[in-house]
Amino acid sequence: SVLLAHKRERNNDRAVKIALDTLVDNTDVDYEILMRSVEAYQDPYACYNEMAHYAIGEWLVFHNSDTFVAPRWASEMLKVATPDAIVGCVLVECGAIGTARQNVNMDFGRTPETFNRAEFEAWAASQYPQTYQNQGYGDTAADKAGIWYWPCLQQRQAFLDSSMYGIAQGWPYPNDIEYFNKWVGNGKRLVKAPAYIYHLQKYSDSEEQEKRVQVVGQI
Repeated sequence: SVLLAHKRERNNDRAVKIALDTLVDNTDVDYEILMRSVEAYQDPYACYNEMAHYAIGEWLVFHNSDTFVAPRWASEMLKVATPDAIVGCVLVECGAIGTARQNVNMDFGRTPETFNRAEFEAWAASQYPQTYQNQGYGDTAADKAGIWYWPCLQQRQAFLDSSMYGIAQGWPYPNDIEYFNKWVGNGKRLVKAPAYIYHLQKYSDSEEQEKRVQVVGQI
């Protein structure tokens, strides 16, 4: 079950169309997509918790509207999936904002219009099966494991049994960091699969969108 939280507005809608196209074209296992699309702001942690209750798949993928999957991403994540593990991906970031050290900095486009899907997918095929297992800059559980937070895969029942993401303090409070830290603190694992996913980085932020459109227009 792919859970997709989407903030509905013109530019972000263009990104989610690519996200959905790549999911349809490049998902190589049986799946469903649950998308919560809202115009007004809503806490993504609460959205994911709610969608997890409605999902019917054994496994959950926490996905974003500005992340685009390469071929065989799903089967690669499932190969290493176990009930006691959260599975991260090889997240490829465009560099529009800082790129975390556990991710890969490669620019295949910074807006939906400039995203070069063919080049990204060819690059992903050439890199397989590297996972770029680099530790992050901090001392969080994800930093130490060398993975990022979303997209990630987790067994649905394990997520429900874990009390899910905290929502007492909404976004931008880092409930995902707290959740991963708690998960590892309870003796469970974070692992990384050679599943390549491209990230426009913070594209649901309208100010970031405007900056990138201006830069593209100056080239």
